[in-house]
Amino acid sequence: MCIEDAWILCQVLSQCRTRDDIVKAFRAYDAVRRPRNQKMVETSREAGKLWDFEGEGISDDLSELERNAVMRMGWIWDHEIAADLKEAMHMLEA
Repeated sequence: MCIEDAWILCQVLSQCRTRDDIVKAFRAYDAVRRPRNQKMVETSREAGKLWDFEGEGISDDLSELERNAVMRMGWIWDHEIAADLKEAMHMLEA
């Protein structure tokens, strides 16, 4: 996540020519990246509960725990970061 964040932030900041542009760049970065980062926080909390057998609807069901663990991270690995950059750049230009 931090590499994604750094890449997006670097790209939007590279477009800045004035102080006002810097404010716009950080707003665009925040609007695009915050939801994904917040989801990571929530997912991490849920994962901690799972590994302590406290996961809602899973408890100590090992087959359900395995299914959840295998499917849980697809949203991270299958994310199109270039789309985030495109959205941030569009916001910056607006």
